[in-house]
Amino acid sequence: MDKNIKAALKDAREAIRKKEYKEALQHCKTVLKTDKTNYNALVFVGVAAEGLDQSEQAVSAYRRATDSSPEQLLAWQGLCSFYEKHENQANMQALVEVYDRLMELHNSDPTKRADTGLKLAQLYQKLNDLGKAVESYQYLLKLLEGDKQKCMDIWIQLIQLLEKQKSLPPEYVDLLGTAYEVVVHTSGTVENMDSIWSNYIRHLLRNEASWDKIDAECVDLCEHFPEVVYPLEVRCKLYLEQCVTDAPSYVNKLVEVQARLSQLNENSPVCQIAEGFIKMETKNWVSARDMLKRGLQSLKQMAVGWLYLSRVQLQIHDDSGAIQSAVTGLKLLKQNRSTAAISNHDKILIDLQLVQVQAMVPLGEPGQLDEAVKILIKLRHAGHCLAMVLETLGYAYIKQGNLTAAEQTAEQLQVEQPSPASLALCGWVAFHQKDYQAAIQRISAAISQESTNGWYQYQLARIEWEADLHRKDSFMSFLKAAKLDPYHSATFLYLGYCYLESKDTDKARRCFQKALDLNRHSDQAGAALVDTMVSLGDEDGALQLLTSVTTEAAAGSAKWAWLRLGLQQLKYGDASVAITSFQCALRADPKDNHCWECLAEAYVSRGSYTAALRAFKRATELDPDSVYCLFQIASIKQTLGLHAEAVAEYRHILDRSSDYVPALKGIGETYVLLAKASLNQYFNGRAVDQCQLAIEYLTRAASHRPDLSCLWKLLGDACSILHPVAKEAVSLSVPSKLLKVKTTEEVTVIGKQDLLSLGARCYGRALKLLPECASLWHDLGVNYLRQSEISSQHSEREEMAAKAAQALKKAISLDSTNHKHWTALGTVVMSGAISDPALAQHCFIKSVQVEPNNSVAWTNLGTLYISSGDIELAHEAFKIAQSLEPGYVACWIGQSLIAEKVGHEDAMDLFRHTSELGNHSEGLLGYAHHVSSVLQDKSNRPTEAFKYSIQQMGAVPAASDALAKYTDRVRDNPVAYNMHGLLLERLGLYREAVKALRSAVHLVEQKDDTSLLSQVRSNYARVLGHVGNYEESIRQYQAMTPLGRFEDVCGLALVYYKAGNLHDSYKVYEQAVSLAATDEDRSHVYAGMGMVAYKFNDTEGAKSSLFKCSQFSPPSIVGLQALCSLGLLSKDMTLTGAVLQELTNLGDIEEFSLGICFLMSIFISMQGNPKLAVNNIMKAVHTNPGRSQLWYLLAKSLLQIIPNSCRGATRCARVAEKMKQHDIKSISTLTASCLAEGLHWRKDPNKNSLSVAQKAMHLYPDQLDNLLNLLSAIHAETVSQPGRTMSQTSLSNVELNYFGFVLSRVSGGVGPEVGEAKKTSIYLWCVQTYITALLSAEKKEETHSVLTEALATCADKEDVLETLRVMEASMESDLTTRQAKLKQLVSCNPRQEYTWQLLVDCTLSMDTDGLGIEELLRNIKENHPRVERQQHLLLKIAQFAFQKTLVSDDTSVAAAYEDLCDSALVAVFGITARNNCALLIQGLKFLLEDNQRFAKKAFLAMLNMPEADYGIGHMFARRHLLSIYQTKKDTEKIQNLIAGAIADGDKDFVLKCSKIKD
Repeated sequence: MDKNIKAALKDAREAIRKKEYKEALQHCKTVLKTDKTNYNALVFVGVAAEGLDQSEQAVSAYRRATDSSPEQLLAWQGLCSFYEKHENQANMQALVEVYDRLMELHNSDPTKRADTGLKLAQLYQKLNDLGKAVESYQYLLKLLEGDKQKCMDIWIQLIQLLEKQKSLPPEYVDLLGTAYEVVVHTSGTVENMDSIWSNYIRHLLRNEASWDKIDAECVDLCEHFPEVVYPLEVRCKLYLEQCVTDAPSYVNKLVEVQARLSQLNENSPVCQIAEGFIKMETKNWVSARDMLKRGLQSLKQMAVGWLYLSRVQLQIHDDSGAIQSAVTGLKLLKQNRSTAAISNHDKILIDLQLVQVQAMVPLGEPGQLDEAVKILIKLRHAGHCLAMVLETLGYAYIKQGNLTAAEQTAEQLQVEQPSPASLALCGWVAFHQKDYQAAIQRISAAISQESTNGWYQYQLARIEWEADLHRKDSFMSFLKAAKLDPYHSATFLYLGYCYLESKDTDKARRCFQKALDLNRHSDQAGAALVDTMVSLGDEDGALQLLTSVTTEAAAGSAKWAWLRLGLQQLKYGDASVAITSFQCALRADPKDNHCWECLAEAYVSRGSYTAALRAFKRATELDPDSVYCLFQIASIKQTLGLHAEAVAEYRHILDRSSDYVPALKGIGETYVLLAKASLNQYFNGRAVDQCQLAIEYLTRAASHRPDLSCLWKLLGDACSILHPVAKEAVSLSVPSKLLKVKTTEEVTVIGKQDLLSLGARCYGRALKLLPECASLWHDLGVNYLRQSEISSQHSEREEMAAKAAQALKKAISLDSTNHKHWTALGTVVMSGAISDPALAQHCFIKSVQVEPNNSVAWTNLGTLYISSGDIELAHEAFKIAQSLEPGYVACWIGQSLIAEKVGHEDAMDLFRHTSELGNHSEGLLGYAHHVSSVLQDKSNRPTEAFKYSIQQMGAVPAASDALAKYTDRVRDNPVAYNMHGLLLERLGLYREAVKALRSAVHLVEQKDDTSLLSQVRSNYARVLGHVGNYEESIRQYQAMTPLGRFEDVCGLALVYYKAGNLHDSYKVYEQAVSLAATDEDRSHVYAGMGMVAYKFNDTEGAKSSLFKCSQFSPPSIVGLQALCSLGLLSKDMTLTGAVLQELTNLGDIEEFSLGICFLMSIFISMQGNPKLAVNNIMKAVHTNPGRSQLWYLLAKSLLQIIPNSCRGATRCARVAEKMKQHDIKSISTLTASCLAEGLHWRKDPNKNSLSVAQKAMHLYPDQLDNLLNLLSAIHAETVSQPGRTMSQTSLSNVELNYFGFVLSRVSGGVGPEVGEAKKTSIYLWCVQTYITALLSAEKKEETHSVLTEALATCADKEDVLETLRVMEASMESDLTTRQAKLKQLVSCNPRQEYTWQLLVDCTLSMDTDGLGIEELLRNIKENHPRVERQQHLLLKIAQFAFQKTLVSDDTSVAAAYEDLCDSALVAVFGITARNNCALLIQGLKFLLEDNQRFAKKAFLAMLNMPEADYGIGHMFARRHLLSIYQTKKDTEKIQNLIAGAIADGDKDFVLKCSKIKD
C-alpha cells in the first residue's frame, strides 16, 4: 500500500473521529480512485455515509467491503451496527444473515458466539419466527452447557418466549414444561421464582397433569414461598372438586388449606367458595349460600362452586335460584370454560343435572316439568344415581298429573332400592289418588325410619289437612315440619291456614309473612298475607307490600300482587293506575276471567266504556256461564246508547235466568230509554210498543223485589213518558195487579188517562220506600201536570195542577238547589189550570239563579213574556237561551214566533232551522204553515227567494215530513191535515194525500165550520180524482153546495171525463165557460171541451173547440198542443205546421218545451227525414242544455231512430238522469240504452246495464218496463259470464227465478193500460228468453214444461206458434233431427233470425269435416233476407273454422277449415269493411302465417275504427301490435300505442308497457 493511500485512510479515520463525515468521504474517494476495492476505505465510506444519514450509500459501501474481504469482521460489524440502529422489517431480515456470518467468524470465541446467538434468538422473536427462535435457544443451551447461570437465563428467556404464544405445538408444550421444571427445581437463585412456579402450576392445570403432580408442586411452592396465595387457591379448587366424589377424605385438608388462605387473603373468591362449602357441610345453609354467592360473583368460571351453591339453594327451597345456578354450571362444563378437574367432569355434570331437575319439579311449570322428565329418563337409562333419579321422576309425574306413571316409578323404586324415600313417594302417590288412609300409613312408616326429614313430616301434615277426619292432627304435624325444615315456605303457608281456621288471624299473618319471606315467588303466600292484612285493617301495610312485590316482579309474574294492588287502587278511586295493575296481572295469566272482570270494572270506573265492553266480552269468552259479565256487557251497551244491542244482551241473560232482577230492571230501563228516543224522533207507535215491553219486564222485576224503589220509579217513567202521544194511539195491556180493578184477567187494556194515573201510583209506591227523595217528588209533580193537561173537566184539571204544585214544592223543600224543580214548578203555575204568571216568573228566575247555564228556564221565561205580550223581554230571554245552548229547539221556536208576530221576513228560515235542529210540534207546524203560505202566493214564484226557500232547500218534502210527524201526534187539527194533504198532492203522493184530507174533512165536519169544510172538501175531491176514485170524488164535489167556484166546476168536469161520463163532463165544462174570469181560463175550458169531444169521436167538434181555444189571448198551450196532435193524427200537415208556428211564437216556456220539441220532431219525421228530427232535438238541447227532459227525449230518439248510436243515447240518458235524479223516464231510458250498447261487466264493472237496471227497479218497482229491463240485464250478464258455476246464488239461478215472476205478472198482472198486442209480444219475448236460459242451464224437463204450457196458451196465435215451434225444434236431443227441422223452418220463414242462429249452432256442433258448414255458408248468403243481419252468423262460422285450424292435426282438414274461414271473412267484408271481430280473426290468421305486415295492417284498421265502435277489439289489436313493434324495436310506434291507450282509458295496457320498460 503506497503512502498516499495510508495518509488518506489516516485522514479519513481522523475526520470520522471528529464527525467530519464529508471530509472523510473525500479522503475515501481519493483512496477508492486508486484502489476501488480498498477494504478500509469502503468501511470508512459506510461509516461516513451512515453519519450523513445516507443509508443506501452506507449499506452499499459495507456490502462492497464484505464482498471484497468476507473474512474480515470490521465491515460485518459495521453492517450489523447499521441494521440494529435502523430497525425495520427488511433490515431485520438482512440482520439474520449478518448474525449468522458473525457467528461463523466468532467460531474461535464461544463468548462472542453466544452473545451473537442470543441476539439472533431475540431477532427471531421479533420476526415472529417461533421455530427459529426456539432452535437458537436450544443451540445456546448446548453451547453454554457448562455455565449453569447463563443456561438458567436462557431457560427463563425460553419460558418467556413460549408463555407469550397463544397456542403451542405439542413438542413445544413439553419443552415449556421441561423449562419450568428445570427452573423451579434449580438450586440457584432465580428472580421472580414464585411467579414462574405459579405459571408452572397453571401450565400443569392447562395440560391436564395428574392431580398428585399438581398438588405436590403446590405444596413445594408453599414451602418455598409461604406468602404466595395462588398455590393455596389451586389446592382449594382441587380439594373442592375431589369433595364431589369423596368429601370425607378431603374436607379436613380443605379446612386446613382454607384457613391458611384466609390468613393470607380472606377476600379471595376461592377462599370464600371453600368457606361456603365448609359451612354447607355443617348445614349452615344461609351462611353457606351467602359465601358461595360472594365467591362466585368474582369467580364465575368455577363449575363446582355453582354445583355447591345449587345444592345449598335446593336445601333452603330456593328452587329458581338452584335452577339458575345449575344451568350456569352446566353451560360452563359444556363450553369447557370451567376450572373443574377432568377426572370429575362427568360427575359434576350429572350432579348439576340432578339438582336442576330436583328444583324444576317443585315449581311445577309445564315446560320445565317436561324438560325435567326427559333429563331424568336419560339419567335412568344411563344408570346414574338411580334412587335419586327414580324418586325425582316419581314426583315429576305427580306434578304432571300422570299418576299411573308415578305409581309405577314408586313401585320400581320400592323394589330396587327400598328406603324411606320410596315409602314417602308411594304415600304421596296415594295422597293424590285420594287414598288418604294408605298415604298416611306409608308416610308414617317413612317418618319412623327417618324422623328428622322435614319433607316427610310436611307430606303427612298435608295429607291430614286434606283428609277431614285427620284435619285436627295436621296442625301439630305442620309445626314439626316447620321445626325440622324452617326453610320450607309451603309448611308455613299451611300453618297459617291452620291458624286462620282457629281464628288466630295475627299468628296466621306472621306465618304467611314467613312463607312469603322464604319464597318471594309464592303466589298463595303473598295472596294470603295481603288478604289477612286487609282483614286486620292494615290496608296501608298491604298496599306497601303489594307495591314492593310488584316493583321487584319481572314482567308476566306476580299476578296475585298486581290483581290485589289493582283492587286496592280501585277501592281508593285511582282507576287509571288500577287499569295498569290489572293489565300487568293479565300479562301473567291472560286466561284469568276474574282479571278481565276487574280490568273491565276499572275501565267502567274511569268512564272508558268501550274498553270495558271489550274486556267483559273477553271474560265471557273465558267463562261463558258468567251472568255477571253478560249483565255488565248489557249495562255498558245501555250506557253507550246501543239500546237495541243492550236489549238483545238482556234477553240472552233472561233466557238463562228468567227471574234475574238486575236484567229485568236493565231491560225495562233500556226500553224506557228507547221509548224516549222514539218520542224524540216522533216514532210514536214504536214508543208505545217499547213502553208496553218496559212495563211488562219492570212488573216482573217488581214482583220479585217490591222493596226496590228504582223499579217503581222506572215503572212510573214508563207510564208517564207517553204523554205527548195522541190519546187515540195509546192503548196498553197492563198487568191487572198494578191497577185498582177487580178482574179475573191477568192483563187489562188501558188508555192514556189511566196510564198516567198508574204512573202516579207507581211514583207513590217508590216514595213510600224513599219518602225523602226529591227527584221522585219531582217526577210525581210532572206526572200530575201531564194528567192535568189531558183532563177533559176543568175541576179535574185544577185538582191535578194543584197536586203537581204541591209535589214540586215538596221536592224544592228537600232539595232547593236543583234548578229542575224550580223550572217544573214554574211550568205548572204558568199552566191554564193555575195561571199565576208572577209565581211562574219567580220560579223561572230562581231556577236561573240556582243554575245560570239553564236554557230551559230562560226559554220558559221567554214563553211567559210572549203570553203576556212583552215581546222585547221575550226576545232577550230567548237570545240568552240560544247563547247558553245553541242546539236547544224550543228557544229557536220562541224566536220564530216573535219573528212571525212582528212580520219579519226571516220567520220561515227560523222555523226551518228549528225543524233541522230537532222535532217539536210547534216548530213542525210553523214551518209547514210558512211553506204552504209561500206556495199559495203565485206572484213570488219567479223570484230568487222562492227558488232558494222552496226548491233548493227541498221545502215541500221537508214540510210534508214535518206535518206527517205533527199529525201523528196531534190528531185534532184539521188545518194541519189539510196542509199535509196539499203538500202530499204536490209531491204526487196521492194515496197518502187522500188519507190526510179525509181526516181533515172528518174533523171539520165535527166542528161544523162551513167555509173551511168547503175548502177542505174541494181539495179532497180533487185528490180522489187523482187516485181513480171517481165516484167518491163526484160525491164530494156534489156535496159542496153551492158549487160556484170555477176551479171546483172544472175539477168536477175532469172527474166526469175520467169516469167515462162524457156527457155530464161536457155540460159541466159549458157551465165552467160562464164562470171563467179571464180569457186564459176560457181557453183552458175550451181545450177540455175539445178533449171530451175527441173522446166522443167527434173530430170536427174537437177541432172546433180547440180552434176556439187558440183564439183567446193568451191561448192555452195545452190546447195548442192538443190541436197540433190532432193535426198529426189526421195527417193535416198544414194545420200542424200552423199550430207549431203559433207555439214557437209564444216563446221558450220550460214547462212545455219537451212536448213542443217532441211534436216538432214527429212533424219533421212524418215528412220523411227521421235524422233531421233528431237534429232538431239536438238543436233544442244545445239551446237549453240545462233541461233534463230534452236530454231524455234525445236519448230516446237516438235509440228509436238511429239504433247504431247506442253509445250516444247512453251518454244523453246519463246526463238526463244526473240532472234530474231518480226521474222515472230518464232512468228507464238509461237502462235500455246500456242494454243496447252492450255495457256488461267486462266493459265496465261499475256502470253496466245490470247496476242501472237494479237501481231503476229499486226506485220504481211497480213499473213493468223496469222489470223487463232488469230481466234483460240479468240475461246479458249471464250470457257474458259463461264460466261461472251454476250455484244457488249465481246469476243463472237468479235469472230463472225472475223469469217465473215476470211470466206470472205478464200473463195476468199487467194493467189495462197495456194493450193486447203489447201483452202478446212481451209474453212471447219472456217465453223465448226463459227457454233460452233454461237450455243454457241444462234444465231440459223445466224447458219442456214451459214450452208445452206456452204452446197450449198460444194455440190460436199463428205468429207466436211459429216462434214456439222453433224453440221446440231446438230442444231435439238428436242433432240430425234438430238440424232437419231447423232447415225446414228456415225455408218456410227465412226472416226468422232466431231460427238462423239455432241452425248455425246446431250445424257447428255436428261438424266433423267442414262440408256441412260450407253448405250452411252458401245457404246464408243465398237465402238470408237481411244482409246486415248476416254478419253475426258469418262471424260465428269464421271463428269456429279458425279454431279448428288451430287444433287440427290433419293438414288437409286444417286447409279446408282455413278456406272456410277465408270465405266467411270475405262475406263479412262484402257486407261492411268496418267489423272489428272479422279484422281481429284476420289479423290472428296472418300472425299464425308469420305475415306480420298484413297482420299489422288488420290490427291498425281495428284501431282506426270510429270512437263509437271502440271496444274489446281495440284492446286486442293494441296488444298484438305491441308484440309486433317490440320485435322490430320500433319505440316511436310503441309510444303512439301508449298515447292511444291513455286516450281510450286502457289502463291495463299502459301498466303492461310500464312493466316492460322497467
